[in-house]
Amino acid sequence: MIQWIPYSPDEVAARQLNGEPTAILYFANWTVGANHRGGLLSPSIAQSLAAFQLAVMSADLTDANSGDFQRLAETGIVEIPAFVLYPGGNDSEPVIFLSGTADEEIVAAIEHSAG
Repeated sequence: MIQWIPYSPDEVAARQLNGEPTAILYFANWTVGANHRGGLLSPSIAQSLAAFQLAVMSADLTDANSGDFQRLAETGIVEIPAFVLYPGGNDSEPVIFLSGTADEEIVAAIEHSAG
């Protein structure tokens, strides 16, 4: 089972400094109809996150302001829902997955970052 951690930019930065891989699911209740997470947290993805015990944060942007979205755009996130994997380490670039990404691609990235 996934142990969700509330999203915090400071927490992400601290985990990166410690070399800990971290996953963040950015979503809003008004996106993608009934599935506001856009299929980005399928059973196979959840199982992989739990198996590798990655820190998983939930960033609910339902009531976010335009400044929040501007900060996301600066990191390369141009739509939500988005699943972002921070591999850990200061020089590691985040890997961004958007709705419609194949589960296998996300699971492979999780395995690689945890490996």
